[in-house]
Amino acid sequence: MARICNAIVAVINAIFLLAGLATILVALFFYVEKGTQCEESIKMPLLIIGAGFIVVSMLGLIGACCRVNFFLIIHLTILFLMILALLGFTVFAIFVTNKDVSEVMSTGYEDYRLGDFSNWMRTHFAEGENWSKVKSCLLDVNICGNLGHDGVHDQFSSLFRKKFTSLQPDCCRPPPTCGLKSANATFWQAPKTGLTSKDADCSAWNNEQDKLCLDCDVCKVGFLDNIRRQWRHLAIFNCILLAVIVFAYCVGCFARRSNKSDNKKDKYRYRGYP
Repeated sequence: MARICNAIVAVINAIFLLAGLATILVALFFYVEKGTQCEESIKMPLLIIGAGFIVVSMLGLIGACCRVNFFLIIHLTILFLMILALLGFTVFAIFVTNKDVSEVMSTGYEDYRLGDFSNWMRTHFAEGENWSKVKSCLLDVNICGNLGHDGVHDQFSSLFRKKFTSLQPDCCRPPPTCGLKSANATFWQAPKTGLTSKDADCSAWNNEQDKLCLDCDVCKVGFLDNIRRQWRHLAIFNCILLAVIVFAYCVGCFARRSNKSDNKKDKYRYRGYP
């Protein structure tokens, strides 16, 4: 039984080790290749996560392959803390994204309002300095680039931009209710009779390529909905990862007990007991 448990622990931790190495390689790639501000911001978290996976997996491998319970105990303690952290984050992610909102219209997010999202999401993504950072990221990946003359982008910038293409109708064009007329793909003019709506988003629109409708509420709503959907997907992934870690924790506990029992038997045999 001890051999089976140790073998399972070794296999699981070998997979964790490979995942950690892959994560660090991605982080190192970001360090070598100059990326956008969004990409720059994830380098250190990737390194920390990758290093964490490597440390945890090495402790598990040494404890399982060499049957050293001291390393297994440290390994299991870290796994237990990871279980608590993942469980807490998953519950938190579900809590801050569970506000019901009306369905999205095919033309954009006109039926959405900022009040439809939780206070935490609005404060941490759509207000003040936090929204300025979001705008900077959207500009870095040239979210509105393919509406006009698209520039040259590296592969990772393109991947970042693809994640937010659904924001283009709301962040790169004026709201349809304003009545602005398109002169070309990147320039809009107000009719001689004036704007057809007094909506604040109509006043927020600006033809400058670094402004456009990035300060419009409809753009913020679209971004918040995008984040909410990604967090819900992340919560599902966390549940799967949580199940794997709980399984690894249970098998690790059995391996530690089996090793302890075998060590006692070997000790008695060494002393001459039957």
